[in-house]
Amino acid sequence: LGNGESFVNTKILQYFDQINNRFLEKDLCKDDPMLAANELHVIVDKIIAQMSVPLIQSLIYYMKEYDTNRVVMYAMAVLPQISGCEPTTFELLFAELVTEAYPHQDAFDRIVGLLQKSYTCFGLTCEDVGSYGTSTPQCDNDEVLVSKTLVGYETSFDVRELSKIDRDILQIGMYMSLEAYDAAYNLYTMGHNSLNGTIFYTLHDLATSDDRRDAESFALFEKYFDNNSNYADSLILSAMNSKEPFERASVKQRKEIVVHALKSMVLYMSVLQNLGNAAKTCGSAEESLQHLDFAVGYWSGSIEGSNGEGNYFGDGQSIFALAYDFCDSFGTCVGTNSDNSKANVNLLRNFNILKAALESKDCIKVNRIAAQIESLMQVPLLQAAIFYAWKMDGMKKMDNSGIIGSGYVMTNSILPMLDASDKESSKLIAENTDFNVEGNHMKDGVIAVFDAFVLAISNMELDCSLVGKLNDFDFCTVSSNVEVPEDLPENKDNQHISFDVRDMRLAGDVGTARDIYSKGKNKFLPGSSDLQSLASLSVQAEQLMRDEPLYNLYAYGMNEVPTIIDNANDHFRYGDIVINDVFDELEAMLGDTADNNFAADAAVALNIWMFVVHKLYDAVYQCRDREDIGSSLDEAMSLYIGAGQDQGGVLNAGYLLYSLAESTGSRFGQI
Repeated sequence: LGNGESFVNTKILQYFDQINNRFLEKDLCKDDPMLAANELHVIVDKIIAQMSVPLIQSLIYYMKEYDTNRVVMYAMAVLPQISGCEPTTFELLFAELVTEAYPHQDAFDRIVGLLQKSYTCFGLTCEDVGSYGTSTPQCDNDEVLVSKTLVGYETSFDVRELSKIDRDILQIGMYMSLEAYDAAYNLYTMGHNSLNGTIFYTLHDLATSDDRRDAESFALFEKYFDNNSNYADSLILSAMNSKEPFERASVKQRKEIVVHALKSMVLYMSVLQNLGNAAKTCGSAEESLQHLDFAVGYWSGSIEGSNGEGNYFGDGQSIFALAYDFCDSFGTCVGTNSDNSKANVNLLRNFNILKAALESKDCIKVNRIAAQIESLMQVPLLQAAIFYAWKMDGMKKMDNSGIIGSGYVMTNSILPMLDASDKESSKLIAENTDFNVEGNHMKDGVIAVFDAFVLAISNMELDCSLVGKLNDFDFCTVSSNVEVPEDLPENKDNQHISFDVRDMRLAGDVGTARDIYSKGKNKFLPGSSDLQSLASLSVQAEQLMRDEPLYNLYAYGMNEVPTIIDNANDHFRYGDIVINDVFDELEAMLGDTADNNFAADAAVALNIWMFVVHKLYDAVYQCRDREDIGSSLDEAMSLYIGAGQDQGGVLNAGYLLYSLAESTGSRFGQI
């Protein structure tokens, strides 16, 4: 490497060398494609994380310089990644930096502080991004990186990576809502957020693991679902692929089925599995405590944070979050501001009691407390099943509401336990909440279904008062009047593209620069007739990238906050929309004397950046399918560096992402 090269470029080139040495020279993709694809996926995500650094640095730099146009553009290049990790933070930042176009420069410290706390969403640390001289406020996300506390429980082992599996659930829900079903499947089977050494933890592995048999209750679930040990996986794949019984399910229903199954079936059994392992290894404090920490990680997730009250904005995707979601409706919220559920408070206390019992090797107590934890975790499952049954009452057979999907899954998540308690009650509940298209839901009426819940709960080892009351219906007492809800509203030559960027900057007027952007001037991708311009990278993105996680995350983010995106499906070509808006703005303000650097910057940050990501994911999927990955990696590398680029030490030499990393690295003291 040359002297003075930016930290970002040095790391990225090292990662490409690592791919070359491990995957290309050893032909690992053909020898063991699944393992190779998973390992390559981790390295690709590390490259993408580093590629994000110059974008974040540019956003901070232009905020400090108060260049509001570039703030908006770089915000749109950066913020959508936060939507898949901290949705509320994304909405707050998007509102201030894009919708309101960063109106108050005195908000710099506060906004940068929010951004810094979100660095983990990019897989980055404060050190990775650095600081812009003395202008950037002290970065405080390091406290998050050091703390091993999850929702008030201090773990003995570092399970923060494992707990990030809830981010996979959040993002799968986003992809399902966009009808990006292949992208949802890829994330389900390959993972993305929860790192386990050189590969990712995956929800699919949790849903199909033989280790689930270590949970005593697993046999009940397997038997109830016709001896299908992979009952949750079967349900999830049927919803993703629109298979029986979901052939006519709506987009909303398919999303709710998948998301709720992941939370209430997959994570639930993963907690029980690790509780079972903790009890079995009770004599070994270290091993048993690690299993307990795994159980807590799956129970709490990462989005809830370290505070015992969890995520105030309701972004969580875990069983902890589920309990908080329904405590208000059932009158079981506790705390000064009703900011937690009674079930969660009891669970947290019991997890700590269990920890002490494992440390003292009191194995009799361990088994008793583990059983209590299992009973307490059934509370939010029951509340959710009851709540959705109430909402389903009177819904028509072809209603497209997501509530029908939610109700079906949530009742199925608890039916094996209800069936073991009271078969007749379980049968009545199942028949009334089944995902059917032949008749109205809740055919026996909500009172009969509520009574069935009461009868089943009365035979379970569960304090019925923890379930609470819904509209004055007490789930400790059979038969009461309850208000039926109203119907709800549906609420090599591809380096030549470098010279298009160069020529845009040199164009004498906006019209010429726009023509270069939209039509192309220099030869682009040999053999790819549809990709002959910078614009085509965005216009053709939906066709090329519809199955890829990061692209869908950006499309989802742009669609959720439609400040610039006016028409249906425009969010799939958000880069092109933004860049044409830039041209319009330049033309209106400056006419033929406009400086076209802004539009060129946007083309690099939005279109080229995402296309490099696309080629990296191409390599991952090709590796999985035993195909050659060399061409995709070459295209990614050449498009990242570009033509006319010196290696390190020469600022403003080059036109693409390598050059941007050199420039921002200099500003942030990383040269």
